Amino acid sequence: MDAFLPVLVAAAFAQFSDRAPMLAAVLSDRHAAPRRVLLAFAAAHLIGFALAAGAGLIMANVMTPEARRLILGLAFLFGAFGMAWRQGRLDRLEGWRIGSIATAFLGAFILAFGDRTQFLALGFSAWSASPVLPAIGATIGAMIPTTIAVMMGEAAWARLPHRGVRYGTAAVFALTGILLALSAWGLI
Repeated sequence: MDAFLPVLVAAAFAQFSDRAPMLAAVLSDRHAAPRRVLLAFAAAHLIGFALAAGAGLIMANVMTPEARRLILGLAFLFGAFGMAWRQGRLDRLEGWRIGSIATAFLGAFILAFGDRTQFLALGFSAWSASPVLPAIGATIGAMIPTTIAVMMGEAAWARLPHRGVRYGTAAVFALTGILLALSAWGLI
């Protein structure tokens, strides 16, 4: 249970300023199918985070507790770097003609593959040596801003202060990552 709530909160903040909730809002508005889009995003997130958490478990089995803490610190630092880095334009998947569920699932899976929230799921799984709770927590956390974006719609979601939240969260993630890394090295 140690990893469930922290990864849920971290994933929610990491996803708030990510492109995935905006894509969900775009697809929901276009297809007028919010439930299908949310279901597809939840499935894509769960699969992606389960893969990351499984990799974290494999790493945890061959690492010392300090090394696992360092991996978690690096996950936060990668998350901070990803948030501070300028995001590219969102591909609105307008040319995709495979239905709302398939478009949402594949779009979410491709967009989220290797993003900061997957690193957090990996880091928390390595830290806790348990893949189940980090995968579930990251999925629920990622779905919080996605659900809000779908409910608000693309135009209203775009008006929120994403840049401020992104930079504020990046600063908190960077500080957390540095403190975890220093702790893993025995410096604090």
